Amino acid sequence: MKHLRGILSCFLSVVLLMTPLCASAATPENSNGNALAVIDPTDADKALYELSYQSLKNRVQENGYAPTSLTGAYEGMYVRDAAAQVMAMTVNGDLEDAQKILDYIFTYHETAPADYALCILPSVEDFSAEKIAKPISSRVQSDTVYLLLHALVKWYDACTDTTKRDVFWQRHWTTVQTFANYFLQSKYYNEEKKLIRNPNFQHITSYINCYDLYTNVFASQALHELAELAKEKGETEIAATWNGYANAIKDGIHTNLARQYEGKMIYMELLYANPEGRSTGFSFVNLSPLAAEWFGTDRTIMMNTYEKYLEDASKEYDGCLLLDSRHIYDSERWSDRLLGKQLGWEVLYCTQYTDSTRMRMLLDFAVSHTEQGQPYAEAWRFDGKKDDYGNQEQTAWIIYCLATVMPQLRISNQTEASSTPSVTQPSSAVSKPATSNSATNLRYENHNQILFIFCILAGLLVVSIAFLSVLRIREHRKNVRRKNTLTEQAVEEDPLDL
Repeated sequence: MKHLRGILSCFLSVVLLMTPLCASAATPENSNGNALAVIDPTDADKALYELSYQSLKNRVQENGYAPTSLTGAYEGMYVRDAAAQVMAMTVNGDLEDAQKILDYIFTYHETAPADYALCILPSVEDFSAEKIAKPISSRVQSDTVYLLLHALVKWYDACTDTTKRDVFWQRHWTTVQTFANYFLQSKYYNEEKKLIRNPNFQHITSYINCYDLYTNVFASQALHELAELAKEKGETEIAATWNGYANAIKDGIHTNLARQYEGKMIYMELLYANPEGRSTGFSFVNLSPLAAEWFGTDRTIMMNTYEKYLEDASKEYDGCLLLDSRHIYDSERWSDRLLGKQLGWEVLYCTQYTDSTRMRMLLDFAVSHTEQGQPYAEAWRFDGKKDDYGNQEQTAWIIYCLATVMPQLRISNQTEASSTPSVTQPSSAVSKPATSNSATNLRYENHNQILFIFCILAGLLVVSIAFLSVLRIREHRKNVRRKNTLTEQAVEEDPLDL
């Protein structure tokens, strides 16, 4: 019994020590050591994803021109939207078409010189012509520049062909510097606030002159990334300048675009530049740190922001509680829609903050509220209408976000992707919020580690039992020998007792 207690104590100690290891192995983590929620895409998810990706890929012309809308809702190629497509194609391994788009954008600006990325570009077949078409819109939008530069770094880092990278660098490096520096001048960069002003931030239904979270997190992130790239290329002076601004803007965001709201610190969507200082409400902009994968994100503030957004600015539509794309504080002003990119960014949140149930609900909503044979919509309105199916910006963001959190969706990882996928709707026409049964969809990418650990535990148990059995046999034999010895001694001492 003494040996039995010892063996069991040792085994239980090993189990207790290994349990946290099993838990950590069972939960994937990001580079910061935070747990991630992971779910498997359904066949319907995959089909809609492939169909939507094809709508992006098929619009890219040989010269790199890629129109924003396939339905005619918008004219031309929005640089901001094309930048999102570069990211979507890059994460799917389609680097050639991503480069075509980048080359088209930069070549246009170098042929018709501009100090910043223009808003909307026309289709130009021959850049060598004496005159090329004027931009459809040259509206000044600082967010467009920094999203473009962020997308450029994504492509550059993913490209393993050093020749292509070097050629791109040599051709466009001067333009990259011009773009990055343009909004760091005093006309746009506020030294006191340490924020970049966007004179024409495009919100749901209007353009706003403001200091917004979206522009500034992308500016901070892009400058941070460009600084690393410049440093690699030996451009140490410009690298130091960009890194300085990246960190200054990070501080400016936490000083001026974070506020106390109902007892918790949250990220604000924007501050008006005129009249200065007025804030508004909740919108897709509040989720911008997720979209930019911003190095300066405060995890607690981001969590508070999302929780308050969901609590105060969501609406129930068709059985699903959805974030409204814009709601003004303490008012009845709602946008009554869910933007495509907002759905994608919320999926990023659910992954990083381990809410697999809500992630499943969002994916089911997208499938069940998209018409058969159509790609993702620009927006799902709460009256049942959908805006601009296949919209470049919104579709690209959903593609990028889903490919980021579910790598098995990526086109480069699909060996038998159908060229004409069809979407099978869920059995229920209404996408209800997922129940606890959705836990069966959880997939832990580290399952091999779990199996290995439990094999070790099982092995220890078997060895312990075998060792205990050997001890018991030895003890039994010892007792038998002791009993026989005592019997023999008794016979010698008192033979008459026999």
